[in-house]
Amino acid sequence: MRNCSVRLRNVPGLCVPEREIQPPTEAVLNPGPRMFMLWRFWRDQACWRWVWAVLCLGLSSAVGAQTDCRPAPPDVAQMVEIRPGFHRVVGPLAVFDPCHRSVQLSMPSFWADKLGEKPPLMIIAHGGGGPGAAEMEMVRRMNARGVATLLYDAYEMNGFAYRGTMRFVTGVTNESRQRMIFKATLGAYHWARQHPRIDTQRMFIHGLSNGGSVALNMAAVVDPAHVRAVFAEGAPSAGIGMPDQIRVPLFMVFGKLDNYGGRAENDWMHLRTDPCVVNQAAEDAAPGTTQHCSLQSNPGAQGLSPHDWGQQRIAQG
Repeated sequence: MRNCSVRLRNVPGLCVPEREIQPPTEAVLNPGPRMFMLWRFWRDQACWRWVWAVLCLGLSSAVGAQTDCRPAPPDVAQMVEIRPGFHRVVGPLAVFDPCHRSVQLSMPSFWADKLGEKPPLMIIAHGGGGPGAAEMEMVRRMNARGVATLLYDAYEMNGFAYRGTMRFVTGVTNESRQRMIFKATLGAYHWARQHPRIDTQRMFIHGLSNGGSVALNMAAVVDPAHVRAVFAEGAPSAGIGMPDQIRVPLFMVFGKLDNYGGRAENDWMHLRTDPCVVNQAAEDAAPGTTQHCSLQSNPGAQGLSPHDWGQQRIAQG
């Protein structure tokens, strides 16, 4: 987070790094004699195979509240082709379903750093292509450091089978993807606030790319008594817009490689603007830029860049 070419002073951590951010170095786990003695004890027990299987999974558990299931309604969202091979999503969107097969509430492993009696929680809003390697790496690293994680697939919750295809990477509008992810993330936040196994006063939200835009908007609707901070990584300007106000500390991260989808090599995501016609407000989102820059409002105008939006928040104090 050092060496920032642009630092937004009044929003902690809001900056554009000059160099690509490097992941922290992993500590090497040395089992030592105590681990060997534990293994010998379990080996000699009738149930050692079961225990060892759990340990091999890193003592990470996928936990759902089976009494709180919310399956998608039969009239859930549908795709409409707006030009050959390109679609937008219409119709009612699915709410977060804690019993859905994609939901993973992963708790820190037995060997992870302990950060209190109950672990803090990182809610992960996946990117435009759905949960993938980046999100799973976030789960692994957070769990290893004593932080629980909540990951889910907003597209599958809406009934879209897309695994193994590029459908949501190249064939669906940004606003459609972000509206689905936002609704699922908002529901995940409300569900997690009631969960007995996590510290509900130490919750965080992270989003990457399209998930970054969702994270920006989540910063405007969450309760500061529960959410400590929001991390928006590589958030584009196109989609569900950006909120007029935020309620919790927001960290916007843009790196050296955040020029994808641009018209030129120096078309950086944080400076990019898009026509208002590609934007649409998300249901239950706080008021924001889509009020005056969307398909329904000033569609021919040009929207704000993430950098300019951040500067406006600073000017507001």
